[in-house]
Amino acid sequence: MKKFIYAAILALTLGAFASCTGTSLGAEPVIDEKNGTINGKKYDNVNYACWQFDYSYNETCTDGEEGESDSGTAFYWTTEFGAESIKAEFDWSHNWSAYAYGHGCKCEGSSALKKTNHTQLECSNP
Repeated sequence: MKKFIYAAILALTLGAFASCTGTSLGAEPVIDEKNGTINGKKYDNVNYACWQFDYSYNETCTDGEEGESDSGTAFYWTTEFGAESIKAEFDWSHNWSAYAYGHGCKCEGSSALKKTNHTQLECSNP
């Protein structure tokens, strides 16, 4: 009987929590490795180059909780498709908002790609 009461209380509690929460995350990018497409757009998936990836994001919360920020540059020896996939995943995963019981947080991020003329060796240590 105790297990039943515990389960009922747990179910009611979880139901109450679920009704007061919300998240917003855009559509996940559709990355088709076989065809070299992202959201239906075709990219070169054969020729390798050194890609410079610049990124930044800022996470803030409404209750004064300390958020997180970062920015930087990374280099990848990959195809155009590989570089665009990295950018699409970053942009998707660093632009969101969430809310639960008066506590809200959001993350705003941006990124940019630039093809460089670095060799493969230079790309790993520019």
